[in-house]
Amino acid sequence: MFLIFHSFALILIVLIFTFIGLLVFFRNRTNLTNISFVVFVITTTFWLITNYFADTPLFYSNALLWNKLAYAAGFAMGTIGIPFFLANFPTKGKLALFWKLNFLASSVFMILTVFTNLIVSRVEVMDWGTNMITGPLFMPSVIWGIIAVVGIIVTFVRKYRSATGIERIRLKYFILGFLGFLISAVILGLILPAITGQNNLAKFTAYGLIVFIAGTSYSILRHRLLDVRLVVARTVAYTLLLALIGAFYAASAVFVTSVFLKTATTIEQILLYTGLTIIVAFTFQPLRSFLENVTDKIFFKGKYDSQELLTNLTKVMVKTLGLKNLTEGIIVHLLPEMRISKGAIVLLEKGKVDGVESAGFDKKTKFVGVDILALLEAGKVLIADELNNDKLKKIMEDLDVSVVVPFKIGEEELGVMLLGNKLSGEIYTDQDINLLEILAPETSIAIKNAKAYEEIRKFSIHLQEEVAKATTDLRAANERLKELDELKDEFMSIASHELRTPMTAIKSYVWLALNGKGGEIGMKLRNYLTIVYDSSERMIAMINDMLNVSRIETGRLQLEIVPVSVQKVLAQVLGDLSARSAEAGVEIKVAKDQIIPLVSADRDKLIEIFTNLIGNALKFTRKGGRITVSSQKKGDMVETSVTDTGVGISEENIGKLFKKYGKIDESYATVAPSTGTGLGLYITKQYLEKMAGKIWVKSTPGKGTTFSFSLPIATGAVKEAEEKEAAAFVPRRIIK
Repeated sequence: MFLIFHSFALILIVLIFTFIGLLVFFRNRTNLTNISFVVFVITTTFWLITNYFADTPLFYSNALLWNKLAYAAGFAMGTIGIPFFLANFPTKGKLALFWKLNFLASSVFMILTVFTNLIVSRVEVMDWGTNMITGPLFMPSVIWGIIAVVGIIVTFVRKYRSATGIERIRLKYFILGFLGFLISAVILGLILPAITGQNNLAKFTAYGLIVFIAGTSYSILRHRLLDVRLVVARTVAYTLLLALIGAFYAASAVFVTSVFLKTATTIEQILLYTGLTIIVAFTFQPLRSFLENVTDKIFFKGKYDSQELLTNLTKVMVKTLGLKNLTEGIIVHLLPEMRISKGAIVLLEKGKVDGVESAGFDKKTKFVGVDILALLEAGKVLIADELNNDKLKKIMEDLDVSVVVPFKIGEEELGVMLLGNKLSGEIYTDQDINLLEILAPETSIAIKNAKAYEEIRKFSIHLQEEVAKATTDLRAANERLKELDELKDEFMSIASHELRTPMTAIKSYVWLALNGKGGEIGMKLRNYLTIVYDSSERMIAMINDMLNVSRIETGRLQLEIVPVSVQKVLAQVLGDLSARSAEAGVEIKVAKDQIIPLVSADRDKLIEIFTNLIGNALKFTRKGGRITVSSQKKGDMVETSVTDTGVGISEENIGKLFKKYGKIDESYATVAPSTGTGLGLYITKQYLEKMAGKIWVKSTPGKGTTFSFSLPIATGAVKEAEEKEAAAFVPRRIIK
């Protein structure tokens, strides 16, 4: 009778343990923690099965082999299965050198156990089962096993000390269950056989697994260990049902055959009947699950995609501005997707209930008198099953909710979301809790924004009429400003054009007077006329700049893009500026060591560009300084640089150079009598950009400045002809 009980108990333990292993594996096949747990289950299950066969009379003919396999399986469980799981529980980790050596040594001992008589020498068949006679290497294997067990305990203690929060709690109950099993296995399977030489108690080590299963199941059910709590909760009753069915059928079979059939029932028959009964009962659950899945697809939505649900909820938050629409949208999307029976969002204002949006709650449910602030104090998602706070648990029980999601930003308490049970009877999984933890801060921000929007909306309603009136006035003013801006541009264009004609005439007559065309003039009058001439020249330059700006901004600027020789244009400009450079005492040097290709540009505008850049360099370079103009081909562009040894420009002022009226506050007044209008570089930049070029500047205060610009190389037959002409150009140097 004892053998029947022992066999039935082993079968039940194997089934339960195998079921838990398969459950963990199929819950997440890619997670290394789950995989390592399955390896531990496989080694343990194999050890249980081989122990059963080793002590079953049906297999006594191969008793030595089964005993060897049982010892090897137990060794594999204790030195490989358990350490591998330990390395990856509760999270993935690295194997220390000790465990790598342990795996190697354990593999050697297992091979010696199965294929030699050095560890298991022979087997004696006793009344209570088989007795294993050990070989010379049995004691070293026991010692190594004890070392591995000590290593396991030390590792568990270290992990427990470093763990925090829910991981520490999970480890606590798992370790307690594991230690219960480990202690029984070491005493009954290693220590007593080594001391007494008898292993008749080794078979009872399997019952130590009951302690481990109890600890693991409690951690799974109470603290969502390995995220299989739901399925375990559903199958606890089913597993007990299997045990009761098997026991009842075995007892019924014995009773019927002995009382009614008057025949003796053998142990083999009882085991066979019990096994068939368990198989029939075991197939009931998969069939039931299949039918549940079918009905779920009809009446409920199946598994949901967390990322997709979060994306949809985020869209609701982004697109919805009104507070009521926001809370309603979240409830409407969240409850059906997660298959929750009911839910409510309770909003607070200065600690008091300010609004409620609910679905599924009884209309008589009162949220006003509920201590919502107490639910918010924890600042995290509350799960009724895991609460140790009696006050909070009582509040949730009164409201009949399973989960509370707080909405807070800093110290500002905005409200909570209350969620009921799952429609399918499931509990909230890690996937559900993780989603709600991610959703909480996003929803808090959305509620805060919606509240701000509500305040703005109320304020905007109050100001709507005045805003409409002000908008009408502003629209009229804007139209008037556009008209004035057009009039300004037109005035500037006309005024500049009309001013240039008399100023040109003044300049011409003054030039005639200075050159003796109107007769001899005295020295004093010549000085006066020279001042007038210079002033009129500057005035004409300023008027030309304003006209060019007007043309650029009104789109009336016309360019004639043709192949142009940079060197020829430069030679012309240098000729025009020779007198000015001599008067300033500044040397202008042209650096040219190769034939420069023609560029696509407007010749007149290129002359103006060179005049602006070299003129500025002359203006801000002291007497005795030097200006260098160089050109070189870079890719499909020709880059030209104008470098001076002048006062330079500070870093903060470089950004002002190419802006309209971009005069900078450097100490130029001590160098140049006039700094101009600030339009020259602006116009230069506009010209170059319209000719597909660009301009840039580098400067060191006190050492000088380099203005560089680039223009595209010309193409076509005209380019080739012009290049031959440009090749004959001889660099020139202008000295004071």
